[in-house]
Amino acid sequence: MPDSVTHSARASDPLPRQREEVFNAELGRLLIERHPRWNESNLHIDSTYTIKRQAALKIDVLIDHPGGQPVAIETKFNTPGAGKQLRRQVEKRIGLTIGGSGNVIESAISVKWPMGLTAGGMERARFHYAVHQLDEHNQIIRWPEEEKEWISASVNSLADAIEVVSLSRKRIFEGSEIFSAAVRRAAARVNEDFAPNDEFLGKVLHQEAGEQTTRMACAIVINAFVFHHAIENRVGIPPVASAIGQFESFLPHKVILAWRAILRVNYWPIFGVALDILTSLPMRVSSQLLDAAADAADDLKRIGATTFHDLAARMFQVLIADRKFLATFYTLPESACLLAELAVSRLGIDWSDEQAVKSLKVGDFACGTGALLSAVQKAMNRRLRRHGFDDEDFHKHFMEEVLVGTDIMPSAAHLAASMLSSAHPHILYHDSLIHILPYGIDEAVSKRRQIDPDRSYIGALDLRTMEVASINLFSQSGVGQEVELQGERITATGERGTDSTRTFPVGHRTFDLVIMNPPFTRPTNHEAGHKHVPVPSFAGFAKSTQEQAAMSERLRSQRAEFGHGNAGLASSFMDLAHDKLKDGGVLALVLPFAFVAGESWENARRALSKHYSDITVVSIAAATGMSHGRAFSADTGMAECLVVATRTSETNGKAQKRTSVRFMTLRNRPRTLIEAQQRARNSGYCSIRGAEGDYRAAGILDSKLVHTMTALEGGNLVLPRESAQHPVPVTKLKEVANRGLVDRDINGGAGRGAFDIIETRSAWSAEFPALWSHDANRERTLMVTPDSQGRVREGMHQKAVDTWQRTSSRLHHNRDFRLNSQSLALCITPEVSLGGRAWPNIQPLKSEYELPLLMWGNASLGLMLFWWHGARQQLGRSLLTISKIPELPTIDCGALSQTQLQQFAHAFETFKDKAFLPANEAYRDETRQALDAAIFEILGLPQASIENLNLLRRKWCSEPSVHGGKSTRPQDA
Repeated sequence: MPDSVTHSARASDPLPRQREEVFNAELGRLLIERHPRWNESNLHIDSTYTIKRQAALKIDVLIDHPGGQPVAIETKFNTPGAGKQLRRQVEKRIGLTIGGSGNVIESAISVKWPMGLTAGGMERARFHYAVHQLDEHNQIIRWPEEEKEWISASVNSLADAIEVVSLSRKRIFEGSEIFSAAVRRAAARVNEDFAPNDEFLGKVLHQEAGEQTTRMACAIVINAFVFHHAIENRVGIPPVASAIGQFESFLPHKVILAWRAILRVNYWPIFGVALDILTSLPMRVSSQLLDAAADAADDLKRIGATTFHDLAARMFQVLIADRKFLATFYTLPESACLLAELAVSRLGIDWSDEQAVKSLKVGDFACGTGALLSAVQKAMNRRLRRHGFDDEDFHKHFMEEVLVGTDIMPSAAHLAASMLSSAHPHILYHDSLIHILPYGIDEAVSKRRQIDPDRSYIGALDLRTMEVASINLFSQSGVGQEVELQGERITATGERGTDSTRTFPVGHRTFDLVIMNPPFTRPTNHEAGHKHVPVPSFAGFAKSTQEQAAMSERLRSQRAEFGHGNAGLASSFMDLAHDKLKDGGVLALVLPFAFVAGESWENARRALSKHYSDITVVSIAAATGMSHGRAFSADTGMAECLVVATRTSETNGKAQKRTSVRFMTLRNRPRTLIEAQQRARNSGYCSIRGAEGDYRAAGILDSKLVHTMTALEGGNLVLPRESAQHPVPVTKLKEVANRGLVDRDINGGAGRGAFDIIETRSAWSAEFPALWSHDANRERTLMVTPDSQGRVREGMHQKAVDTWQRTSSRLHHNRDFRLNSQSLALCITPEVSLGGRAWPNIQPLKSEYELPLLMWGNASLGLMLFWWHGARQQLGRSLLTISKIPELPTIDCGALSQTQLQQFAHAFETFKDKAFLPANEAYRDETRQALDAAIFEILGLPQASIENLNLLRRKWCSEPSVHGGKSTRPQDA
């Protein structure tokens, strides 16, 4: 049974007879069984003389976690007031120093035992706990945040929580600041004597020289220094001090000798590229870099940054060159934890079966700095420990046979290998499965081997055509020396690509889990601000126009079931993942939120529903207008979602029956690892079930809205607090009206359009009036005056007349509806007019349909249907492409009686001059509510249901996707 957050309840069971010390002892014993490195020397139970300067103080259970910060546990039985007592008690423990180790307690866990529990039943018991942590601002925060909420859990999940909270948030923040400042200082020193446009560092890192490349090189060297400090006591590892000269400074030749000695033992991923950097620099420059790196390493060592590689991974994303074009956005650790937990929990293996675990195969073909692979590694290791194994015994096998990662950035791939290695840095392994893949065209190689100069490589997407690929040495130009698959494998022993018989295991349908945060860029030139770049997807690494065109053509030549050019490379990576996953394999992706509703993502949604079951979509409904609040990656500036699904088995080439989609909507992005872990474990309890293949419930918090919208488009009104279904005449807009022309057919260039559109204040006298743009303040009433006119282009009068006859109408449909500022989904002009991008024309099949369509579209239910069907990538906004407007559910005018049609006409006269508030204020808009009541009367819906419609309005207006964080939202939203 998964953990869940519950509200505390007053216990009525009798008090236990066993003493608290007995329970603490049993808890300590059970925890020691669940971690191979927890033992009597670092797990203290009711011990005195443990806390510095407080010899008499006893903590129920104190774990001085190896490689992390200590965690204090205080327990009580669930009596009235126990929660508040525990909070006061555990928060007094935070900040105390352990006498033996000198470590500071920064995290504590309060545990409430159920009444009547005995120590003998503890292993099988469900109990409640809360986590208390010191954050980066020295404030103690609690999870769950609400005092009355607790996490329902078992001893296993408590052990998981202890591991997670032992990673100090305060130290991570402090280490990140130190690291960032050190990189800037080191880069400044290097640039004093080493011009940023020098090609040496660019060649080493396989990217264009420049300030960011210099910073990245400095970060790699600092990372190597810290890792050297972490392993210097190992056999065969020279001490850091061995590289210091007589003037107490580090000498480049001594550092090089020391690091080469390390490579003879292990750790190629960490020290190999760092050595390449040092040997590429003049001695005077490398000396400056080493001094800065050594200072930073000392500072980081002082704060105990033994998990520094997590810090380095976070900081690297600030430094990566070509960031926009390569879209190498960093998956935040909390997001990575959430996605990894969701994915690993689906693997469906017996974690007590050693062979089953070792047979797993996990891939990230856009691994970047390894955040997702590292999170998977941690999730797997936790499960192994809970089942009595020592994860150290699996580390070598995981590195050599299980964890597969590829990237086109050498520095990022090396750091990914560094992160994975750092889980157990003292464990030797031969070849890791982290690979740098070729990207672009290697002209030097093509000349030498008479290869077609147009032969191109597109990174991991080349693996779509390969089942098994040979791995060969990566050349200085960034592309390999062999045609089959060029690349560089990252080894642990320094034998860099020397085993020519080694193959890269990328067989189709062989992976148990593919987890990725793929690049989002599109292979078109429509991205704002990048029209000078022919193919933004392939513009990284300063690729020429010819290279970009060749790479784009290579991508287009691949069979695509998920991929679509306008959706971007992320959809192509879905095809890659699908190729590699076995039946029953798990797909786990970070995707743009456009996936759930974007027109160009329709192929991907259809293919996912066809081939996968148990689909879960996780999104964020943060009450802020800022897109980054809805992102799982750092600095994407766009809303994202997590998609997790299980590939179904196929019989005779046909997928098995598909299942519905489950949606989990978070009110905020997980802020801590423990929150991420608990969100994953509660996913089954905090989700909305959508219809098969229907992804529109993504990002919605209230399940009742989903239920109501699904029923309404099928012709039934189901309101909150009611069991009855009220029939409503609903059909698609295309059944009662035609849409007009797209704006480009009216004013498009190159002879496409007959008009130039110009603003005018005298649209009444214009030959071709037009309602072209939005102005929310002048669009509060149903009747809107045209704002522009079409000026006929020279020689195109006949085409202008034809266009007018084809598209002009009085009725206009909103296309890009800003729900928290605009009032109308449809409007009507006094006379017929042209419709623009903002207000395309709608031409009713019969003139008497005009007013019912107008009135229904602006009633609350009509607004909700627009929101339900529109793309909601941005909060407070719903977008319908013009091609999707005919599919919008609306009132079935053909099913209305002549009396009802006349009633709509009379109602229009009542409402035509009345102003409406913005759509998101429907809950308090008296005009909108009066319109709703009028339509209820016309359609014969029960007036007694109006109060329940009011509740539905409040629910809708409380959705972040509707109000967008505006202060005009309901007070409790």
